[in-house]
Amino acid sequence: MKKKRSIPKTIEYKIPTKPKDHPVHPDRVVEWIKYQKSEAAAYGKIARSRKSSAEEKLIATRKQLDAKAYTREMNHYLRAGDWISDRWGRDGENKTLWRKVAS
Repeated sequence: MKKKRSIPKTIEYKIPTKPKDHPVHPDRVVEWIKYQKSEAAAYGKIARSRKSSAEEKLIATRKQLDAKAYTREMNHYLRAGDWISDRWGRDGENKTLWRKVAS
């Protein structure tokens, strides 16, 4: 009989210390994660709907996967303290400006 893997109920976060007015403050990122999860759920309903056309289902599936990927990237930020996404903001509307900090 196979042994079931235990899944941790909580995620240990290494929350980065940022000032409250910082664009990617952890409190804001947590709100963005909640919003993106609700967006992914809404797009999932459209993708599974029988009333949606094939094109609508394709678009909804792509947007659902984008929302899930963005959520994963934000969770990585809360765990590791490194922003790895090419965009930031509630909807990912802002482009990340990369800079070299070490050589």
